[in-house]
Amino acid sequence: MNRFPTSYTRMADVTYRHAEKDDCDEIMRLIKELAVFENLVHQVNITSENTSQLIGYLLYFWSYATFTGRVLYVEDLYVSQNNRRKGVASALWAFAMKVAVAKECKRMQWVVLDWNTDAIRFYQKMGAVDLSKKEGWLIYRLNEDDINAALTL
Repeated sequence: MNRFPTSYTRMADVTYRHAEKDDCDEIMRLIKELAVFENLVHQVNITSENTSQLIGYLLYFWSYATFTGRVLYVEDLYVSQNNRRKGVASALWAFAMKVAVAKECKRMQWVVLDWNTDAIRFYQKMGAVDLSKKEGWLIYRLNEDDINAALTL
């Protein structure tokens, strides 16, 4: 059962599919919208080239949990302001869950900003659990400058 779900799914007059190279400019536009929404524009350091009208995206990658196995890690779930509350996020999330099942993932994992109450409610509605409260996990990060500084210690 290691196959991806069907690439194209139609729901609520919107097509959900894996991104293609020609989507780069539109994905970049959405990433910039997300950065504005999260007050993190100063952290956007990537660029793109290309076209078409996208209204949202879900970026994921594979991770691995020592005790359980493969993990689908969700880096971003973003829907443009004008397209929220229309089932787009739910459809993107369902698509990601189908990918996780098809790839035999043992769990999905992500982080969310503590002030983003709409997202928190959405994830809780999906059955997600806040690990900082349940298991006491804290999230740490080293940025590029921090990594380089640590290497000089």
